[in-house]
Amino acid sequence: MLERQRIVLIGLLAFLTLGSGAFAQTDIVGEWGNRFHEDFWERRSGLQIGDFTGFAMTDEGRRMGESWNPSWFSLPHNQCRPHTSIYGIRGPANLRISKEIEPASGKFLAYRIDWDIDQFQEIWMDGRPHPPDYAPHTWEGFSTGEWLGNMLKVTVTHIKAGYLQRNGAPHSDQAVTTEYWQRHGDMLLLTSIIEDPIYYKEPVVKTTNWEAEDIQLGRGHCGPAQVGDETPGQSSDVVQHFLPGKNNQIQEFVTQRHVPLEAALGYEETLYPEYMLKMQAAQQAAAKNAAPKHSGPAQTGFFGKWNLSIAKSTFKSDLTNFSLSGADGSAPQWRTMVLEQAGDSIKHTTDTQLVTNATNFLRVEYTAKLDGKDYPVENSSTMDSVSLRQVNATTIERIAKDRGKVVEKATFTLSAGGKVLTMKNDGTGQGVEYHNVQVFDRVEE
Repeated sequence: MLERQRIVLIGLLAFLTLGSGAFAQTDIVGEWGNRFHEDFWERRSGLQIGDFTGFAMTDEGRRMGESWNPSWFSLPHNQCRPHTSIYGIRGPANLRISKEIEPASGKFLAYRIDWDIDQFQEIWMDGRPHPPDYAPHTWEGFSTGEWLGNMLKVTVTHIKAGYLQRNGAPHSDQAVTTEYWQRHGDMLLLTSIIEDPIYYKEPVVKTTNWEAEDIQLGRGHCGPAQVGDETPGQSSDVVQHFLPGKNNQIQEFVTQRHVPLEAALGYEETLYPEYMLKMQAAQQAAAKNAAPKHSGPAQTGFFGKWNLSIAKSTFKSDLTNFSLSGADGSAPQWRTMVLEQAGDSIKHTTDTQLVTNATNFLRVEYTAKLDGKDYPVENSSTMDSVSLRQVNATTIERIAKDRGKVVEKATFTLSAGGKVLTMKNDGTGQGVEYHNVQVFDRVEE
């Protein structure tokens, strides 16, 4: 399978090179502004813990990824740790690419790629060999390049251990990266093939693009004044981590995204289309086994999965009291709602992504009877209990409270055909008054 991937990748890159015109070199020198047309979450806020989809990890890579804890960055000696060039270039970085010339002879020696005031990668173009295996490894590694037509091929070795994603997906110090740089007018494309025999069974392929523009470089490195004691009272020798099988935070991704654990943890078979059939069969079996077995109220048209239609909904709130936390009352990025029978009660689950660059979503859950009594709410910052009452066959009323005080009144109204569910809610959350009409469309499954 590894050889098949390599043949396909090399063939595709050769096609792109030949298809873009003559074999003239297309220089990459210039200033380049990063673009986030793909892999937005991965390269900005970072993916959720345990999201190793798209990888074919070895057992060692999986264990390394599972052990990772976000508090690892709180260690004083990690707060100023640079990115390796494998992630540093791909992350939220602009590039300034220049040529290094030997002063005495005027000979072109190398390309220098700066992505930070203090971090850069040199691509040696003068034919020098890579150093021996025992040579020191660095954050940027050792890079040599050669032009293949109008595509610059770069080989990177001798890089320190680091990570491919900001959620603990690792790479070892044995990783070798083959980079293909292609310029198409004002666009610059990098295709990276990372081969790491320690942590991955198959190559990891990433693409990143930039556009020519005047840029400013960030400053990622720092000094003693920027290092803080983020865990007071804890020894700086304590490394935050999870022991094997003890990382319960991975379950959040699995539960929220409704994927099996093996799909999340980078098993080799999950890379290929055939795995989708296996996953669908497992989901269908789980749904059949989870069918309600309890007696209770008759099924109603409210039960099912609903997607919020932003275009049909209106969100009105007093924004004057809002902070910069992002928890405002405007339309969310997306929202889904699931109503299902749980014995003689209704289980209500709402998932919401507030803003585009959020790496996860907020889940609010409760299970309540239609008897007007208060029932607890999980994970909400604005309400701690709700009561439900059925007004008629197509209308349910909900009263929400926070510490005994009514903070919201809502009505759920089902359309005549049962395809649309309208939720009208008026209330106050975190001191902000809101009046929303949310229109949900039924998801046909």
